[in-house]
Amino acid sequence: MTQAEKLATQAETADEEAEAQPTGTEEKQPETQEQPTGTEEKKPETPEQPTGTGGTSPGLFNFQDVMKQFYEWEPSTGEDDSDMSGIQMKRTFQGNMLQSVLDNQMAKDLAYTNQEIATGAMTTAAQLELANQSAVMADEYTYGMQKMGAEYDYQSKFATDEAVRELNRMGAGADLQQNQTKLEGKQNRLNIEAQGREEQALQKQRDEGALAQIDSQGNVDLSKIVKQGTQDRANIVAQGNVDESKIAAQGNEDRLSIGAQGKENRKAIGAQGSQDRKNISAQGDVDISKIGAQGKENRKAIGAQGSQDRKNISAQGDVDISKIGAQGAIDKQMQRVAGKQAVQQQRVGGQETRRNIGAQGFADRALEKVKGRQTRKNMQQQTIEEGNTANRQSNYARGLAGMF
Repeated sequence: MTQAEKLATQAETADEEAEAQPTGTEEKQPETQEQPTGTEEKKPETPEQPTGTGGTSPGLFNFQDVMKQFYEWEPSTGEDDSDMSGIQMKRTFQGNMLQSVLDNQMAKDLAYTNQEIATGAMTTAAQLELANQSAVMADEYTYGMQKMGAEYDYQSKFATDEAVRELNRMGAGADLQQNQTKLEGKQNRLNIEAQGREEQALQKQRDEGALAQIDSQGNVDLSKIVKQGTQDRANIVAQGNVDESKIAAQGNEDRLSIGAQGKENRKAIGAQGSQDRKNISAQGDVDISKIGAQGKENRKAIGAQGSQDRKNISAQGDVDISKIGAQGAIDKQMQRVAGKQAVQQQRVGGQETRRNIGAQGFADRALEKVKGRQTRKNMQQQTIEEGNTANRQSNYARGLAGMF
């Protein structure tokens, strides 16, 4: 739909809404006035603006009513009442609308074209920037590796010189430390001998005091042990005599109690056995009569239940057969639908899988190419660095051999 058609549709919708809403004041029809000139020309008077639209505010400019009146206004085209200015004004409005729509379409086309050109320019600029950055990074990598190689050479030379200076310093320090250690060892031995003599005399005095103290304490402990043993033996003898008398008295009482209890238990067992035999005989007679009656009732119930079960089984079989037939038809229909759906899903899934595999394979191949180029560069640089390292180590070894 073009812009003109959209505007016409909006105008028709606005006209319908304006006609549906009641207005507070009646719209006056345009009146004609006689012109003072010789030719009578009718001009529409400016209609009064409505003051209200049924409770809805018309806005500051009442644009809806203005558009409605303009679209409904038809200038006269007769010989007597010709309104060429009105016709020209509406034609001008029509041409202006077409020009605006055309300008809008041209502006949109120009914007899309400019955007496409800008996108292409930005893509080209990005590619150029990527190429420049790749070249700069490659040069930086090469210069960096050369710089690290030169730094390693200078550091290796500095380390060799520093090692020689350190060896000389350590040799001089070792000589001084050796002489100082000898003097300190001699003084320490003299100090240890004097300290040992003092400690031997002090330890001898301590041992003599400890022996005297142990002898005194032993005599006291021995007398206490003898007295405690005599008292413990007297207590044991007295306690033994009391325990023997208590055991003898308790044994006599236990034997008398056991004999009396045995007599009472035998009497109770005899009476209980006689009563149990009577109860068993009476219970057996009652159980026999109950078993006979229960058997008759069970046989009657079994016959009635069997007849009813056979009827129920026949009716249930008819119902199950009808249900199985209906369910089988439904299951076959569902299986056909499910089979078609599964085949469609497999076909679509296979197409998507093949597309994904193709895209993934293309991306993997591109990635492997980039990795391969980078790996080859790293291996070449590693080979160069290993050769330089071997040469430096060989030169360092020859230098050390020449020093010694």
